Amino acid sequence: MDSVKQKSSLLLSGILSKDINLFSEGVRKGENPFTVNEKGQSFLHLAAKSNAAEIVELLVKLGLSLDERDKKGRTPLHYAAAANSVEAAQKLLSLGAQPDSVDEEGRTPLHYAASAGSLEVLKLLIGKVENPDIPDKKGRTPLFYAAAKSKPETMTLLISSGADLNYKDSLGYTPLIFAAEKDAQSSVLFLIEKGAEVKERDLRGQTALHKAVNNRNLFLVKELFFLKDIPDNDNLYPIHYAVNVGDLDVVRALLDLGADPGSKDKLGKTPLHYAVSRNFKDLVELLISYGASVSEVDSLGRTPAHYAVANDNVEILQLLLKGDSKGELKDKGLLIEAAVSKSVNSLKLLIGEGFNPNERGGEGKTPLHHAAAINAVEVVKALLEAGAQIEAEDVFGGTPLHYAAANGSLEVLQFLLSSGADVNRENKKGRTPLHYAVLKNQPESVRKLILSGADIKRADEVGRTPLHYACELNSPELVEILLKAGADPNVLDPHMVSPLHISAFINGPEVSQMLIDSGADVNLKDKGGKTPLHLCAPKDSFEVANILVERGADLNVTDNQGQTPLHLAVISKSSKVLNLLLEKGADVSLKDVEGRTPLHLAVMSGNRDAVSSLMESSPDLISEADSSGKTPLDYVMEVGDEELFSTFTDYIGSGFTPESPLVKSILKSDRVGFLKALIESGRLSLNQLGKEGQTLLHYAAALGAPKCAAFLVEKGVPVNQKDNFGRLPIHLVSKSDDIETAKVLVEAGAYLDFKDNFGKTPLHFCGMFGASKFARFLIEAGVNPSPEDILKKTPLHYAASSDSAKVVRVLLEAGASLDEKDSQGITPLVEAAKSGKFHVLKEMVDFVLSGNEKQL
Repeated sequence: MDSVKQKSSLLLSGILSKDINLFSEGVRKGENPFTVNEKGQSFLHLAAKSNAAEIVELLVKLGLSLDERDKKGRTPLHYAAAANSVEAAQKLLSLGAQPDSVDEEGRTPLHYAASAGSLEVLKLLIGKVENPDIPDKKGRTPLFYAAAKSKPETMTLLISSGADLNYKDSLGYTPLIFAAEKDAQSSVLFLIEKGAEVKERDLRGQTALHKAVNNRNLFLVKELFFLKDIPDNDNLYPIHYAVNVGDLDVVRALLDLGADPGSKDKLGKTPLHYAVSRNFKDLVELLISYGASVSEVDSLGRTPAHYAVANDNVEILQLLLKGDSKGELKDKGLLIEAAVSKSVNSLKLLIGEGFNPNERGGEGKTPLHHAAAINAVEVVKALLEAGAQIEAEDVFGGTPLHYAAANGSLEVLQFLLSSGADVNRENKKGRTPLHYAVLKNQPESVRKLILSGADIKRADEVGRTPLHYACELNSPELVEILLKAGADPNVLDPHMVSPLHISAFINGPEVSQMLIDSGADVNLKDKGGKTPLHLCAPKDSFEVANILVERGADLNVTDNQGQTPLHLAVISKSSKVLNLLLEKGADVSLKDVEGRTPLHLAVMSGNRDAVSSLMESSPDLISEADSSGKTPLDYVMEVGDEELFSTFTDYIGSGFTPESPLVKSILKSDRVGFLKALIESGRLSLNQLGKEGQTLLHYAAALGAPKCAAFLVEKGVPVNQKDNFGRLPIHLVSKSDDIETAKVLVEAGAYLDFKDNFGKTPLHFCGMFGASKFARFLIEAGVNPSPEDILKKTPLHYAASSDSAKVVRVLLEAGASLDEKDSQGITPLVEAAKSGKFHVLKEMVDFVLSGNEKQL
């Protein structure tokens, strides 16, 4: 359908006059009946609205849809319902229009008829729908809209047709609550008469009375007074609402009907609190006259008088004081409230009424403390005139001057100083106002205090001066002020920490430069023996470090742990400071109290860049041992860092053999990455043999290195290569008793029953070395439990003589014989007895007695 503006035409004139002939003439003359206006209304919508039933029928015959929608989703039937166009509605329904079609807000024609009071159309529609309680998107049924528009006839029809009087919408409103909110007075009375539940509450807990009060509807308030004691979800009663809207008549009516003037909301506030805070003087008078307490406190401990003071409303405050017949407001902290609020008029009134200008609040603060903190100079003047103590201390020993200094309250600061406040008064931490002016970064306060005689060298309880704290803040402005005033740049706290130590620690290059220019000693040591250079090194504070070095800082100075700045830079991975120190010639060979060089610590901390830099600087460091005899390479082995090890391979020499301590250490710790790096660097050959003809695989087996063993097998080292004694790598697994290594060799094809030059199999070696786990592994793999060597000895003979009871048990359980004799005629039993291995002998006897007597 064309969306164009419908100008004055025969079609439109015909609709407005309900003249079908005129409309038909417009069609014959070529006017387009399918256009819509800027609101999306078709001629069918307009005909329905105008109750032009004949034209409605004609338009439908021409092809316009009964479900035609305007821009808000409304059909022609919606328009007929809203306009009470009975004939048009009847025609649309007879042609098949849907009575329950919804617009974009979920409203049906029934909603529109109810809202407009279109009684006749409503009758037509109700007969076409099953349920009159069709909710729109807000959950509201037609009864809601009839109630809101005070349409008693439509409400009656809906209720008689089954509409629920207590239906709740998405906000928890019932038709009664909705009517009350819309100030539909007659609907409220009508619904109550029809039996609506009057005590229902919406999702915020509000009743119809809350709504009536908000609308200042005195008549409804009186009609609904019985709901006066029902609060909302915030525990606000209707009396609270009445006060908030400031309606004197409604408030009086509620009070006359029995509303409690002392009702409290969830914050503990009474109606009087609200009346005072909103400056409703008439309501304040009214509530007090009905017995409202002027001294009742809310959850914050505030009385109505606090709110009057906060607003500096003297008239209301006077009313409250007059109502305080018992003098209960005297100890409620009203003067402190006046100070905090800068309410000078209220302050003077309270003082005139005899309130104590030195009253104490939280943390022991007086009104003067509070006024000083917020630069309320007029309040300060009034308090001092009234006798407030200028040196009053809070629980921390702080005076008003401390607060003025800390908060940059310059006018108050000047006034207090001119009034005789002690500029060097210390609090319980030994801090003066100057300390706090610095700590809170208040340069103007600092200047005024110094001009008034503040002691710039005064130390607090931890021995820190204002200059120490200025350096902590890294404030060049504060440091400059203090230094120009004569602060000592080398002043030390009890830990021997100077301002320069602090500046170096927090990376303050500008402050550090200022201190040094003023004479700060760059080599002062604190109690730990650390200089400023020590402290900036771990922070990688390059600018500060460079300044210190350029101004003569000792590069090789040691602290109490024997560590130089270089040690600390290495540990903390401070690359910029590290490079600076190396460039400037720091000694890389110095050792700490545990004999560790920076290289040791570089390895410990995993600082690979430092390792490279230090090794390039001094390759000999690799052989330096610490106090326990460990070299940096030993540290590498312990931490297992393969990348570090690769770095070290460039400096560890060459010509390694399987017997080399480094190779053994690698195999013992099963560092396959290290082994790979050593081989790939050409410093160890895969085929290198030991003095006894043993391959690297022999050593891996003996030391229990399954990962290394797997690597060697993968690289082609023969799994069954014999050494000079005819032993295979599998023989030597017995030395480590490591099953994982055994599995690697077996998977690679190791001969499990192979005999060496002396006739010994791997199982013989298990007996010799007490390898019970490997022995069981071999037995489970199917080897003979009683092979003989060239001396006719079985593995059991060797287990008996080598004090290996566990291997004895494994062999006996596998069927090894106790009767086997060697070439000397000696049995395993005799071997055990002869060797003095009595617990092995006992193991054999116990085994026999447990059910194997035939062995004897």
